[in-house]
Amino acid sequence: MGLYSWISSGSIYLQLGLLLVVAYLLGSICFAILFARLFGMPDPRRIGSGNPGATNMIRAAGRLPAVLTLLFDMGKVFIPVYVLRNMAYPDMAIWAGLAVFLGHLFPIYHRFRGGKGVAVYLGFYLAAWPLLGLAVLGAWLLLAGVFNYASVAGIGASIIACFLMLGLPSPGMALPISIVIAALVAFCHRSNLRKLARGREGALFKSRRR
Repeated sequence: MGLYSWISSGSIYLQLGLLLVVAYLLGSICFAILFARLFGMPDPRRIGSGNPGATNMIRAAGRLPAVLTLLFDMGKVFIPVYVLRNMAYPDMAIWAGLAVFLGHLFPIYHRFRGGKGVAVYLGFYLAAWPLLGLAVLGAWLLLAGVFNYASVAGIGASIIACFLMLGLPSPGMALPISIVIAALVAFCHRSNLRKLARGREGALFKSRRR
């Protein structure tokens, strides 16, 4: 019996377990580090905030690598969740999204030190619940525009997502998973919160003087 046949004939728990492992390994791919190396730029973990994410990539490598990092971080969760959702596996899609998110935060390839998950959870919500995802993205843009801090926008939008989940017809596991995501996003931004309290957090958009 081939591997595919063995997996197909296995229990739903075996299939789900394999899916979660693959999703976690996919999430562990750190595109910020890959694009920094590709463009011959400094490792984003050793410059600025030390976070291998799109925001810090602007400082470490410039706009193009930062945009590519953002798109690929969103894409690595959007594609599998979108495919599973449209294959009529909504529950598996949600669990796979969480596994990718956890892989991004705690990547096995980089000693479990990864990004802060904002781009990933935005991609997850957009794929799993498109209208809700657009609302969460809009919340991020609004908070970023008002407060001018990526950390405030990232944490705030993740919390707003939890309240938006209450409006779903049957949220099921979506609500507790969104709460876990919001808690982990806040945890990963703990250094940013300390800087905010001290007035040392870097602004998202620097003001220009004429």
